[in-house]
This record gives sequence, structure tokens and C-alpha cells, in this order.
Amino acid sequence: MTLLGAGWLFGGVAEDVTDREGIALADPGWLHDLVGLRTPWLTDVARAVTDLGQGVLLYPALAVVGLLALRRLGQRRWLVAGLVGLATGQLVRWSVMTSVGRPRPAHEFWLTGAAGQSFPSGHTTTATLGYGLLGYLLWRLCRKRWQRLVLVGTGLVLAAAVGASRAYLGVHWVSDVVGGWSLGLFWLGLVVGVVQVVQQRGWVSSE
Repeated sequence: MTLLGAGWLFGGVAEDVTDREGIALADPGWLHDLVGLRTPWLTDVARAVTDLGQGVLLYPALAVVGLLALRRLGQRRWLVAGLVGLATGQLVRWSVMTSVGRPRPAHEFWLTGAAGQSFPSGHTTTATLGYGLLGYLLWRLCRKRWQRLVLVGTGLVLAAAVGASRAYLGVHWVSDVVGGWSLGLFWLGLVVGVVQVVQQRGWVSSE
């Protein structure tokens, strides 16, 4: 359900951005509204939060949790799934970004540095996919229901916060962020689905 819903949403947003209609038409107004919300303290928070969407943080985190899963469960598939899932997701995001070639908002709105094209948001996609994968791997390691609920909640908050920070800081349109969330969820659902099928079919050993 997550896979289908996220894929449908991403396809719709991508079509609006490409055709310059729908949600894309509302982007300038939303950017204006976000600029009006800016305060010094909120800008400091946004700059700190946006750094949480970098792969340089998420790859080591996935490696550590994957190695922990290997040690406790004796299964290397989680280590491979985490790192390969994030890497392939970023490759897909880069391919879409290059293909669409959407310009970012005017530089005068930027409150942080940025590079490349605008759609979908790289930080948002990376955070959604990366923290989703981390949450999934930790879910496998946790047994208590409250721990799992905390993991899901934390992942959702981090993905939402990183995305919001990109629009607030003026380096992405709101539709770029929505595209990043939906693409990240789509790829997360795909990776998890593939791992579960591989596990059920016994196509790889448990070691």
C-alpha cells in the first residue's frame, strides 16, 4: 500500500512540475509565506536540521546498525539492504533530478548553500529513505512494541523536519519537498518488499 500510494503521489507531483501546473503553480505563494515566517532562531534550527539529511551521516549509521544486525541475528542481508537501498535510491533521485532539470528558487531567497537541480529535494529524499531504512533495521532488532513505535515516530519526525527545513531555507520549492518525501517512501517500500521476498523464497542464505 505504501509503495503504490507513494509511487502514485510522486508521479503526480513530477507530472505537475514538468507541465508547470497543479501543485507547481502554488510554489511561489508558499515560498512567499515561508519567507514571512523567518526569524533568527528558527533559521538556526532549520540550518541544523537540514544537515541531518546528508548521506555522510546516514551511510555510517546504516553500516553500524547493519553490522549490529549481523552480530545479533547472524544475517548480512540487513547490512546489504541498508547500504544498497540508500545508494540506489540516491541514484534514482539524481537521475530524476537531472532529467527534470528544474531550477531552484531565486538565489536571493537562499539561507544556506545548495547545488544541482531542484526536483526532487535530495536532502528530503535521502532523509526519508535513510531514516526509514534505519528504522526498519532497528525494528528487526527491537522486540518491545513501545520501542518500535518510538522508532517509527522518530523516523517520521526527522524526515518531515528535514524536508520542511529545505523549503524554509529557500533552496527548494514545496513541491520539491513533497516529491522527495514520496520518492523516498516509494523506494523504501520497494527495498523492504524485495528483502522480504528474498527472505521468504530463501534465495540467499541466512548468513
